[in-house]
Amino acid sequence: YVDDIVPVDILNNEILIKYVVPQQIRSIVSIDSKFVVWNTASANWQTLPTEWNSTTGVISTMSSQLGTFALVNPSKIYLPAILSKAQNPIADQIAFAGDYDGDREIYIMDVENSELVKLTNNNNKDESPSWSPDGSQIVFHSNRLGYNQIYIMNADGGDQQRLITSPYIDEWPYWSPSGDKIAFARVADHDNNGNYNSEVFVINMDDHSINRLTFTTGSTNGYSHGCWPSGWSSSGSQILFYCYINGTDKLWIMNADGTNQEYLLDDHHWNAIPSMSPNGQDVVFATFRDGNYEIYKMNLNTLTPIRLTNSPSEDWRPVWSENGLKILFESKRDGTTQIYWMNSDGSDPKRLSNNMAYAGQAVWRPKP
Repeated sequence: YVDDIVPVDILNNEILIKYVVPQQIRSIVSIDSKFVVWNTASANWQTLPTEWNSTTGVISTMSSQLGTFALVNPSKIYLPAILSKAQNPIADQIAFAGDYDGDREIYIMDVENSELVKLTNNNNKDESPSWSPDGSQIVFHSNRLGYNQIYIMNADGGDQQRLITSPYIDEWPYWSPSGDKIAFARVADHDNNGNYNSEVFVINMDDHSINRLTFTTGSTNGYSHGCWPSGWSSSGSQILFYCYINGTDKLWIMNADGTNQEYLLDDHHWNAIPSMSPNGQDVVFATFRDGNYEIYKMNLNTLTPIRLTNSPSEDWRPVWSENGLKILFESKRDGTTQIYWMNSDGSDPKRLSNNMAYAGQAVWRPKP
């Protein structure tokens, strides 16, 4: 039998559907009858050859490692009813900051065909896009007033408005999965002692009240102290962030109200920009432990970092896809900072952006 049929991805011109087969083996089948199963031993997706018996109506595959799996009565999949690309234009889009015309703007790109849509257009820097949970809006920061402030706009670039009016530098916003909060970094003399540093704040979207969540001392400008948000848990109950304290960046996690602040990873390496997997079991992050910044993954139970990238240049700012199968990141491996993606085990890295200057800070558009 087959149940829980959900369209989940469009990749290489194949419309994929997710389902659960007996014994809870997670798997995917595409309309060209390729069969992809979840290998629980290596924790990744594996493509297997398939056979379809037209008499019994069974699609099956054999693997010495995984055993035998079968789809009974494949007509129940209702392939003609699955959305086409034209019917589901949001599938696999990213927002990012790019230098395509001499200054940094926010763009949307279709991952499949690299088609670009420019959302902002001014002579200043617009950066750090973050999607609303329904994919209808984007929050970002811009220095169009001479210093970074947080703005919000529709997904087509319309109705751009300043979200927070303050005399401080407000930047690096991250929209919560519930949509009711946005975490961001504020650079100011928080303690009125002449030292300017970055701290994590949250704005509540219902009344626009603002709460400070982290409290460090020292000057970010002097590279002694500072904290920056880097994302939320999928439940929206926790915020991931990183702090530069006493010479190294360290990974942290806290409740959405700032309580229960704990290290995610506390070692002697520089670790930054953690992103949590959709299932809450792993984080990916950038770390300077190999002579340059590389992307590592760490299970939150074992706390053992596993290297995902290996290039002589900088790999930075990893972000999980909604289904946990892909990781976006930025890299200078081709000379300039560009956007790449790879499988969640680090395999098959591919470049997505293509310009001569900069493309980075990419985030997946949520699928409705």
